[in-house]
Amino acid sequence: MPGPRRSFRHYAERAEAEEFVALLRSEGLDATVSENSAVFDVTFTAGAEQEYHVLLPADEFLRAEALLEQEAQDIPLILPAEHYLRTFDNDELLDVLKEADAWSPEDRVRAERLLRDRGVQVDHEALRMARQHRMEELARPEKARWTWLAVGIALIWIGGIGGLVIGWSLTNARKVLPDGRSVYRYTEGDRRSGQIIFVMGAMVLVGMFYFLLRW
Repeated sequence: MPGPRRSFRHYAERAEAEEFVALLRSEGLDATVSENSAVFDVTFTAGAEQEYHVLLPADEFLRAEALLEQEAQDIPLILPAEHYLRTFDNDELLDVLKEADAWSPEDRVRAERLLRDRGVQVDHEALRMARQHRMEELARPEKARWTWLAVGIALIWIGGIGGLVIGWSLTNARKVLPDGRSVYRYTEGDRRSGQIIFVMGAMVLVGMFYFLLRW
């Protein structure tokens, strides 16, 4: 049974997303297109602009990434003399390989070829461990901006609805990692604060309806 579908790549144009989906499907991957599939985060740290997302089952993320890198290996990637990667030193090129999620498959292939041209052999076992450590870093929850906690608390007392929205977002917002895992975006402490804001907002809202109905 396939795992949950999550956003693997996103595009501004539907045609680009559908072209990418066709490529993935040709390799047996279960890809689909969805408009604005990202979970809305009212604190705006995740983004909410209109996009077309290529969705994959979570357990196919790494296979898709390996496929893209293999395709990049199989085609000649001419590197112009003025290409920005040529300005990178060896450590910076190694960082491109370690932080694979931040770079395109083509740039990763180019970086490894540049290192090889400079006589530097990449230790792929060390690279695998570095990427695993990178995933652990990305999985760590973030601290919510204190302003959103303050706004959430303030909105509780002017109707409750704003507190409900911010409280829900702080409690439930998630982020998808490059390996397909979905983890909570905010720290446990911030999520508890979000739960409190949500409950208090609900209580104020119920109280307002109660008094309005009494009138």
